[in-house]
Amino acid sequence: MNTIDTGQVTFFLLGAVLVFFLAHRAWNHGVTTMFVAIISASAGLVAGYVLYQNAGDWIERAFPDRYLPPPAVLAVAFFSGLILYLLVRVMMSSFFGWLFNPDGMLSGWGYGFRGAFLSLFPSLVTLLIVITCIRMAGTLTQIYQFEKIAKTETKYSSKNFPKQTITARWRNSLERLPLVLPVLDPVDQISRINERKLVEALITTQSDGLYLYARDKTFAKLLYKQEAFESLAKNPDLRELMAARNYLVMLQHPDIAAAADDPNIQEALEDISFYRMYQSYFAETEEARDLKIFSD
Repeated sequence: MNTIDTGQVTFFLLGAVLVFFLAHRAWNHGVTTMFVAIISASAGLVAGYVLYQNAGDWIERAFPDRYLPPPAVLAVAFFSGLILYLLVRVMMSSFFGWLFNPDGMLSGWGYGFRGAFLSLFPSLVTLLIVITCIRMAGTLTQIYQFEKIAKTETKYSSKNFPKQTITARWRNSLERLPLVLPVLDPVDQISRINERKLVEALITTQSDGLYLYARDKTFAKLLYKQEAFESLAKNPDLRELMAARNYLVMLQHPDIAAAADDPNIQEALEDISFYRMYQSYFAETEEARDLKIFSD
């Protein structure tokens, strides 16, 4: 049975404060500005994200002799998202102004108790955006931490081994809450558990000693001996992305997604914590290396 940890308690408290604050503001100042802000911001974020993921490919298809470097793609995505945000904000201001005015369809729902009730929707969307950002941050910071550890020459002990990043700990806490994974996984490919674990496993191939240890002496050996994983480890595209430290794209690579859907890979990944495996490998004594590598 899962117990509530401090990260979940903190999130519940901050969530309650946000819900109360928005309800209080809607009661006294109206709910119109909240709906305008959350819808326009969501539209801008989605547009920016989609463009960041696809603008480079779209330009290469349209102009095969042109290449758009990542900083330029990011700039295009940012300004496009900003422009859409401003356009949607203008349209939504007019729409909700009409909807909640004295002659509108929802006249009387803009303020007071009914306005506070409607504020639950922007509160929920805001919380989902916050959780998504925490999951992404936790995933990327942990991957970069693993990369640094895999490449280091430092001899760690159980006392000086780096702590798991705080965003990764927050992410793990939030993912134990009901409905978080079923709701967010379909729209957040970056933070899906199996995809990120596969990338974390591939990082071990950057260290011969760590790779051999994981493959031969840990409970993760079932994963490393899967044909699908061996194919990923030899994949030139993935090796190029790893060399460029482009883990954001690597997490969304179609070969990673296909392997993550493989039932054998899923079984091999279940309950494995690569953080504990790294910790076990770098422990000074053989007794410490017997540390279990299950569950974050």
